[in-house]
Amino acid sequence: MSLWFIAIGGSIGALCRYFISKLFQKSSDRFPFNTFSINLIGTFLLGWLVGHHVQEMWMFFLGTGFCGSFTTFSTLNWEIFQLKQSQQTHKMIYYILLTYFLGILLAALGYVFGKANYL
Repeated sequence: MSLWFIAIGGSIGALCRYFISKLFQKSSDRFPFNTFSINLIGTFLLGWLVGHHVQEMWMFFLGTGFCGSFTTFSTLNWEIFQLKQSQQTHKMIYYILLTYFLGILLAALGYVFGKANYL
């Protein structure tokens, strides 16, 4: 049964990532806001789920399925590589630092909110 929850959550997460990424039509000279915002939203949500101690079914559906397909580590690394290749090193460094710093911060904030039953 858990595989169904993961599959359905993963399908929804992938579709959400696709539609949100369409909001930020990327060009080669702009900061990759689509992947950046998607990964930060997913990080906060996963932190909240863990902090809130959701039932196993919801963790399969939202944590493993939705967040697993919504966020994207491979795209993050590909965009870092592309920024380096196009000699936009300053953007590449900002992207790396902001993604990891804010990701850790939002995961912790989500955890605190979940533990306190906020949202």
